[in-house]
Amino acid sequence: MIVVPYEEWHFNILDLEGPEKKVIENYGKTWNLVVSGLKQGGATFSWYTNKPKPKILGICGVMQQWTGVGEAFMFLSPEFKKHKIRCIKDIRFYLKQIADQFKFHRVHCQVLKEFADAVKFAGYLGFTEEAELKQFGPNKEDYIKMVKFYE
Repeated sequence: MIVVPYEEWHFNILDLEGPEKKVIENYGKTWNLVVSGLKQGGATFSWYTNKPKPKILGICGVMQQWTGVGEAFMFLSPEFKKHKIRCIKDIRFYLKQIADQFKFHRVHCQVLKEFADAVKFAGYLGFTEEAELKQFGPNKEDYIKMVKFYE
């Protein structure tokens, strides 16, 4: 498994299920704009393996919202769980690199509240809960806003 710079075609071979698939469905027709925009205005990376066949295990990155502030995002395949410890180390490393590169003092993300594992996972990455976003999603789902500060 290696970390590679994100390319749009990575989403074509990324298997998603559960809440992550729901997030994509929420975007509807605008999802293609999101996919093409992930390379613009931020930094995005993917975990790639070619054994036994080419597969993207996950895509993660930070988009610059404005000077000093970024918004993190992550899409992980079920295969990710087999490489969880390695990927957590990679994510921490690359989030710090991105924060340094873009001079972010704050990186935040929104996580579906019903996706308790994702809230817990963001905590492993050093994010803390900042607020509950009631009826924030397009189908009135509640989200948790999580934040990580950098010096």
